[in-house]
Amino acid sequence: MTNLGSITPEYLNSREYIDDMLIGYNGTYPQFVSELYDAEPKTNNYNIRHFQLVRKLGCWRWKGIFTYKETFINLIFNENLKGIDFGGSQRPISSHLDIVDIEETDYYGRPVKYKSLDDVDYDIDFVFSSHTFEHIPNLKEILKDIYRNLVTDGILALNLPSYSCKRWWADTGNWMGGTPHVHTFKLKKTTVTEDIPKLINIDELIEEVGFKIALAEYAGDNNIIIFAEK
Repeated sequence: MTNLGSITPEYLNSREYIDDMLIGYNGTYPQFVSELYDAEPKTNNYNIRHFQLVRKLGCWRWKGIFTYKETFINLIFNENLKGIDFGGSQRPISSHLDIVDIEETDYYGRPVKYKSLDDVDYDIDFVFSSHTFEHIPNLKEILKDIYRNLVTDGILALNLPSYSCKRWWADTGNWMGGTPHVHTFKLKKTTVTEDIPKLINIDELIEEVGFKIALAEYAGDNNIIIFAEK
C-alpha cells in the first residue's frame, strides 16, 4: 500500500503537513521558510523529511515546493488542466498525473505510462519536473520538446537543484540510481566568481527556447523554483 494517494489538497493545506515539514526544526515557521541552505549541511530537519518521511511526502518534501505550495496546489490539482510529471518516477508529485520517464515503474511500484512527451495522447496543459533537468545532457533539446508539446499558454513548473549545494555540482557525486549531474544551475541575476563545473543560467536557457518566466527564485533545500509560460 502506498502513501501517494493520501497527498491531497486537504492534506497539503492542513496543519499536519506543516508539522511534517517542520519536524526536527527548532525555529519558527517564518525562519523555516526564509532559510535556503538545508541541503548542503543536511540539517536534521532535511534528513527527516527526505529519508524518514519520504514515502508519505513524496515530492512535497522539498522546502521550495512547500514555500510555494499554493501555486503548486493550484496547478497540480486543477481539475480543468491535464499535466505531466516529467522525470517523476523517483518521487512523484501526485497520484493522478501521468509520468514521462525512462524508468519502467515509479517509486511506489506503479507502471510508468510514457517514455516520451510525444507518446502522450492528449493536450498537455502543464509540465512539472523536480530534480531531473540536471541529469539531461541534451537539455536545450528537451526544453524545446516540452515547449512544442505544451498547449498555448501552457505552464512549465520546476524544482531544481541550485549551485549553492556543492554536492549537486555537475560531475561530482552520483544521484538517482547512479546517474550523475551533468549541469549545475543558477539564476542569471546571480554573479558567481567561483569556478563551478558546467554552470548555466537555467532561467536564461528556458527563455531561449521561447518560454516567458513568471517566477524564478532561490528557495529552501538549496533549490530553484521556476514557473514559466509558453
